[in-house]
Amino acid sequence: MADSERIVAYDFDIQSIVAVNAPYGTDPDTLIEQVFIKLIQRARHQDIELVCENIFDPETGYYEDIPDEWYKGRIELKKTYSEEMQDDLEPLED
Repeated sequence: MADSERIVAYDFDIQSIVAVNAPYGTDPDTLIEQVFIKLIQRARHQDIELVCENIFDPETGYYEDIPDEWYKGRIELKKTYSEEMQDDLEPLED
């Protein structure tokens, strides 16, 4: 079977943070339903960041890292964004 016909599982990780407001001291487990509602809303609007972390081949049982060149543009964008964020940080006080 050629590689183009081989079926593998691409494992994605959600990079977005979902925040819900609640009184201080609230048990976070009681907020899960609200978190899922917000996450679903954001997903419907494609407003979440997903990153493919690895590939799993069920035939061999092996995981494979995503080649860097697949995300080259994205990695450079993140680096630039991160550098911009660093520039905006206030210096720490001694």
